[in-house]
Amino acid sequence: NPFDYPSGVKNIEIVASDANGNENSLEEAFELKRLLLRIPDPRNEVIDEFAQIYYAVNDLDGKLIDYKRVEVPGTISFYADDEFEEQEITMTRYSIGKAPQSFQFVISLSDLDSGTIIPSDDERSELFEGPNFGENRNEIEVSVVSNYLPVVDSHNAFLISSTGFSGEYDLVYNNVPSDEGEVMYSFPIEVTDISEYDYLMIKDLSILNYEQQDFKKPIAFTTLNIPDGWDFFNLIFHGFNGEEAYQNREFKTLIRYNDDVADLVDNSLQVPVLEELDVFNRVLTLNSQTTGKSFSTTQKGLNKNFVIPDLDISRNNRFLNTQGQYNYSEFTLAGTILNVDNTFNQYFWLFRNRPTTDELEIPYYDFEFPPEVEQELSSKSLSLNPDEIGPDKDFFFTIHRDDAPLTFEDLIFFTKRVREVEREDTYSLRIDLNE
Repeated sequence: NPFDYPSGVKNIEIVASDANGNENSLEEAFELKRLLLRIPDPRNEVIDEFAQIYYAVNDLDGKLIDYKRVEVPGTISFYADDEFEEQEITMTRYSIGKAPQSFQFVISLSDLDSGTIIPSDDERSELFEGPNFGENRNEIEVSVVSNYLPVVDSHNAFLISSTGFSGEYDLVYNNVPSDEGEVMYSFPIEVTDISEYDYLMIKDLSILNYEQQDFKKPIAFTTLNIPDGWDFFNLIFHGFNGEEAYQNREFKTLIRYNDDVADLVDNSLQVPVLEELDVFNRVLTLNSQTTGKSFSTTQKGLNKNFVIPDLDISRNNRFLNTQGQYNYSEFTLAGTILNVDNTFNQYFWLFRNRPTTDELEIPYYDFEFPPEVEQELSSKSLSLNPDEIGPDKDFFFTIHRDDAPLTFEDLIFFTKRVREVEREDTYSLRIDLNE
């Protein structure tokens, strides 16, 4: 551990000997440094015409230790002097828009050990779980006659209306559909009789016209119970073509619900079971107007009730207390401010912490920025102190739990292990700090 020794130039002597007692030695000099943080070739970022990029290190009280502006490609390293005691630190990346751009994107990762090396691009996973419509983007025009607005929504494709609800659509896809095809379903937007649900499988892209008689009914419907104690819910039900497709996140959306819990009969609703798919998961979000909290979960399985873990958050002014087991917490401060000259200031600040049983202070009130960042914000008449922004903002605190065997570092850096380990259920509880 370099923090156990004074920094500077040191000498190391290497001595080799054989069985007869013959010795040879070599002395080499090296420089010992106390590494705080290293960002290997930070996302290949260079100075550009739109933004200035900075990386900074703060202590856990928000005091600025050091910062650097990204001006040329290459590894960025921060070192401590001998007076600096080994401690956990916060890394922050600032992306500050240059005029006439006015955006401020800030990401802080806290509770990092001194000596942390941020995973390189090769060690991290792609963040985007949906289709990556880049060079592979394909698009065909299709005509659909259905009882209700048709929907295609998967990891590989989606359907958009080209002329309103007239039956003409654009089918956008990444790759040619596999053997089981893409799901197109037709169902009313509001919660209604599930018997209205129809679907078909898109397998042959040469077919450009679909009639109502091409749709069919699912082999079965199953009932899902929505937990009590919430005002609103949003449910997305996915199907997968086998376990491998599930692990690879190759989802096909089968139905969406979004309504008041009070409108449900016996707090339950039905979802379709398609014969072409054999693995299913449910993405549920619950909201409470009374508490300002929302709960989200992704759970695998078909015929089982939703599991609601023992998670809770309480607030005392600028401090928060959490209950239950979770992997990391996350503050979010975001919004758009209209200036007097009708221009906009857009800001977003994400701040992640390790789980703790101690009281957690909201970090945004006393966090020291690099002087150049502070000057840029001041020139835009913008503060990232929640008390100075006003009530018209997104201001949340969330705790996240993932049942997969992943570390804090895996999750906040989104390493490849997040993709490689077997997928498990996830949960998050959020509280609105504007309340």
